[in-house]
Amino acid sequence: MSEQPGRARRALEWLRDWSVELTFLAATSAAGIWAGGRWLDTTGDPGVWLSFAQRMAQGERLYRDLYIQYGPLSPLLFSATGKPFGFSLTWYLLANWIPAIVAGLLLLAAARPFLSRLDRLALVGLIVGLSVLAPRPARMILPYSPAAVHALCFSIGAFLLMPSRERGLWRAYAAGILAGLALCAKQEIGLAAILGLCAPLVTDGKKGVAWVFRCLVGFSAAASLGVVIVLGAGASLDSLRQDSHLWPMASMPPEWRLLSRKVAGFATVDWREALFNSAWELSKLILLVSLAGLCLAREKSKKRWWLTLGPLALLCTADLFRGRSLLPQVHPICLSMTAAFAVVLLAWFDKRRPGRDFFIGFGLFAGLVALRTAVSRDLASPYSGVSHFATCLTWLLLLLCLVPDRLPGGSSSARWARLVWTLVLLPMAWYWAANGIESLREEGRVPVATLRGDIFPDRRLGNLYARIGQELRPGERALFLPETSGLDVLFGVHDASPFLGHMPGWLDAHAEEVLIRRFETRPPDVIVIFDRPAQEFGVEQFGRGFGLRLAAWIESRYRPVANLRGGAIFRPRETPVSSLPSR
Repeated sequence: MSEQPGRARRALEWLRDWSVELTFLAATSAAGIWAGGRWLDTTGDPGVWLSFAQRMAQGERLYRDLYIQYGPLSPLLFSATGKPFGFSLTWYLLANWIPAIVAGLLLLAAARPFLSRLDRLALVGLIVGLSVLAPRPARMILPYSPAAVHALCFSIGAFLLMPSRERGLWRAYAAGILAGLALCAKQEIGLAAILGLCAPLVTDGKKGVAWVFRCLVGFSAAASLGVVIVLGAGASLDSLRQDSHLWPMASMPPEWRLLSRKVAGFATVDWREALFNSAWELSKLILLVSLAGLCLAREKSKKRWWLTLGPLALLCTADLFRGRSLLPQVHPICLSMTAAFAVVLLAWFDKRRPGRDFFIGFGLFAGLVALRTAVSRDLASPYSGVSHFATCLTWLLLLLCLVPDRLPGGSSSARWARLVWTLVLLPMAWYWAANGIESLREEGRVPVATLRGDIFPDRRLGNLYARIGQELRPGERALFLPETSGLDVLFGVHDASPFLGHMPGWLDAHAEEVLIRRFETRPPDVIVIFDRPAQEFGVEQFGRGFGLRLAAWIESRYRPVANLRGGAIFRPRETPVSSLPSR
């Protein structure tokens, strides 16, 4: 009889211990079910990976037959897992959903030694709202690159081994191997991970050399395997540079530099002012929370009061002269990278802090990953969810652990300040989470039946996709410009191009020559050209701002059979036109 109460007590303890993780699973699962699949859309980058998977399973090889700038690990994983399921949309959904949820659970596990249960509940809201279910196309489910999500999983798994590195030598090798696998998925994330794992050199000096050396050995072993796969693909070094743009072998095309500046937030004229104002407002909020901590702790030291009230009064006085609101109006997203590096700096000076090596290493990792959206205030850019994922944790480490201990006041006021921060962050985080969940079921999406199931593009493309399904015949060779969007898989045709994306930077003069030479020998049976703007690259759309030679070649040999809002479908002319002017 005594065993039953004991089992019940252990079950309750387990539920309480894992309540935060269960909340995360429940919130994301309920959101996915509530949305009813309306967020399942292969348009743009997400569809590229659907095509990658099936084409590799059909015998085409990365880098030789399919051009990709990423490491080989993620395409291989997609192809291996999708083949048994016939590359169905159910598989595709789960193949994108599961890694994002695993990444969230790993981040919550990494926060356990440093944050309370209530603090981690705020972290759940941040993860859901800013990354996992962020407004499309930022969300980590159906992201711009599943390779980035895989790399985050491997990287955070490596950092989970750091706090317990003295328990066995294998942990260092394992951490290095995980960082190497991250490199094989998404190169820059893997490099950020291995740099973060070297933090014990700073915190432990000579004692950290053994850990770092073993990490580098494991990292080199995993990275070498990736290099062998790339070099064994049968592509020449010139092709890896010119066709695949494989980083770091290839330099970044000029069009991508412009895109990177825009995504990072540096293309706006007032980015310095916006960054300064956000830091200013955050400083006011920090001082107000510190003031609340002093009040709740009933601080008696006048010096501590003045060290908080003085700077706060100066900031508020300056706001009065500038005609600004005295209430803090913080836009924290543009400060995410800065906050991550602030964790590194503050932990550097706090030599007695437990877990100092993790603070420095993970803060460095989060800051480097966040460079992609360095000062951007856009929550819905394609790179936002991945960039802000690790900074969800560094924000809480900064505001709940490091900042309270550096402000005037003793340990009592610091504890109260942490509680105030939690009460401030908790509703804010779940407000973002609610917005992210609501975006899953966004209006204006229409169902389109395909051979693999229903997808839900926006209304502008819905009618075009439906017409494509009627026009294309299974087994035909099709060319989709400027993006394939996975339509070759969805409608049972073969993609005629080795490029799965033909946006600026990919479709340069060399690529046009390669494609035209290829199509002269074996032209596509059908061509679909989407009305896809390209202003983020600083040019007009295909046929006007880029791809002029290929567009002229198509116009001379193909005729439109359907011209709808969103794009057009072309079939070969009976008699090719000898010469047509460029568009």
